[in-house]
Amino acid sequence: MWPGSYYDGRTALRRPVTITVMATGLRLATEEGTFLWWPYEQLQLAQGALPGEQIRIERRPEPSETLVVSDEAFLSAIREGAPEAGRHLLPVFRRRHWAGVVLLAGAGAVVAGLAVYVWGIPALADLAAGQMPPAWEERLGQAALESLAPPQRRCADQERDAALSEIVARLAAAGPRSAYTFRITVVDHPAVNAFAAPGGYLIIHLGLLAATQTPAEMAGVLAHEMQHVLHRHGTKALFREISMRALLSLLVGDAGGLGQALETAGTLGQLRYRRQDEETADLDGMNLIQAARVDPNGMVSFLRRLSREGADAPHGRAYLSTHPLTVERIKQMERMAAGAHYTPVPLLPEYPWREVGRSCVAAP
Repeated sequence: MWPGSYYDGRTALRRPVTITVMATGLRLATEEGTFLWWPYEQLQLAQGALPGEQIRIERRPEPSETLVVSDEAFLSAIREGAPEAGRHLLPVFRRRHWAGVVLLAGAGAVVAGLAVYVWGIPALADLAAGQMPPAWEERLGQAALESLAPPQRRCADQERDAALSEIVARLAAAGPRSAYTFRITVVDHPAVNAFAAPGGYLIIHLGLLAATQTPAEMAGVLAHEMQHVLHRHGTKALFREISMRALLSLLVGDAGGLGQALETAGTLGQLRYRRQDEETADLDGMNLIQAARVDPNGMVSFLRRLSREGADAPHGRAYLSTHPLTVERIKQMERMAAGAHYTPVPLLPEYPWREVGRSCVAAP
């Protein structure tokens, strides 16, 4: 039996549970004496395929429930106690377990073609992203940064940079352990927009800073973008744009496919996340906001204002085009914010937030 934390997907409440690995699923026992049954066919491994990562398992359909386990040996216990789980929790099997699959795929064009029809490029892209070492993801992020935030347009303001870094540090400290180091770059651009590049790079337009009214609103944006990094949404989006041959190379850890991915990284600003990716970033972003004891109404107020004013504001359309909002998404955030039962700890009480987006000092 293994200790873990259970999140119901509707609130930020963490419930300690004891997990038993069974042949066809996981049994979760709560401290109140109730039991939850998680069949393997409803589960997916969202984090934990790489050494040193905290294990995060999600249960579908939406809203997704989440199970967090700190002991890396938990995955080995599933592999040994329930071999059939591998058909659903595919990343449990490390890169070496994919060698046979990849060799078969590489045996000829026929098998590669079957892979396209059976799994599809999106599924292979997700698998490749899950196996990618963080150092390779960082290289992808650096390439995307050069395109989305060219050096001549980067802002350098030590006081503002320190304030934004303080918000990110507070959020990161409240979240699960990860292999990423988050870095913020402010770009001198009037558009209300933000991007998350692979490897932990967060790119914020000056126009978005000016559009936020409080540090809590900025924290909502950053929490959302951090989830895109943690769930590797950008990496998956890039991989969906590269060739099958490059994907197969990346699956076996061959850096030969990395070159094509690096060439594609410059197009990250034109790619779109899937609707499910945006919903996941919303849900886990709000969970992170509440875990950090930040005012959750900041995230809600910013989304409401963008939805109400963005379509009519020349520079507000940018965020809506890359982060399309729906009435259902905003209502879900409102419900989660209303369910928060804690006294928020103020963010940056001494910082003059009204001035955060007024000017940009060009980076040297």
